[in-house]
Amino acid sequence: MIRVAPRPGSVVTVYHISPAPKDEVISRGLLPEKARGKLKAVWVVDRDMITWAIAHTALHHNVTIGALSCYECHINEALLRRTRWPGVYYVQIPVPVKWLCTAREIVDEVEAEIRR
Repeated sequence: MIRVAPRPGSVVTVYHISPAPKDEVISRGLLPEKARGKLKAVWVVDRDMITWAIAHTALHHNVTIGALSCYECHINEALLRRTRWPGVYYVQIPVPVKWLCTAREIVDEVEAEIRR
């Protein structure tokens, strides 16, 4: 797959996987200060990396996939910081949530696509 880099200043759709309480995230957005790691940032991935992010988050937080939520966010591309992993980014400002589903729904969707 060829990736086309978004134009600077354009809004991109990214996803955040978290075991965080849904009501708090929906009302306040994704907050960097809630991060548990050394870097106080919101970690996000592009569409191609969602399944990796689900597995990584489940292992890292020692929870089942059913306990995870997937938050869709629209972020100005200029605010995203790239990492050494393609498709994985972080942002150090609060991020509003545009859409929410369970990680299980994403996994089921991917499995259905594979079966086709």
